[in-house]
Amino acid sequence: MEFYVNELLYYVQNAVQKLHKNDIITTCEEFYKSEEIETARNLLWNKYRSKGDEDRMPRRTGTSKVKTSLNDIYEWVKSIDLDGVTIKFAAVSAERVPFFQADCSDFRMVRKELGEIRSLYNNDMIFKQLKICKPTYLS
Repeated sequence: MEFYVNELLYYVQNAVQKLHKNDIITTCEEFYKSEEIETARNLLWNKYRSKGDEDRMPRRTGTSKVKTSLNDIYEWVKSIDLDGVTIKFAAVSAERVPFFQADCSDFRMVRKELGEIRSLYNNDMIFKQLKICKPTYLS
């Protein structure tokens, strides 16, 4: 059995059987920096996926780069568990592992609505819809 230290991969590997895919991806997207996500994706590719059929790791670009990278991570970790491969990930710092209870499904709707509000705010749509000026101290 091989062990690798990566908190993000540790979280995903332990959550994949308990939580919905979208919950895992959203939690990771909000909790980890894009650099941490890319590091985890590269580690997973180098230790597991590069042994498969594909020659090169798929390149991710654009505005949805983080989300598609997390989707890759989720799918690859899930396939590791299904293939019976003995790769395990460990966390050195518990502070770098998000806490999320599987039975808190109400949080899913709250997180979705919060994401929509953030999106509206970032695009100034909420201010246009309300026909008010965005306060300068919020910029």
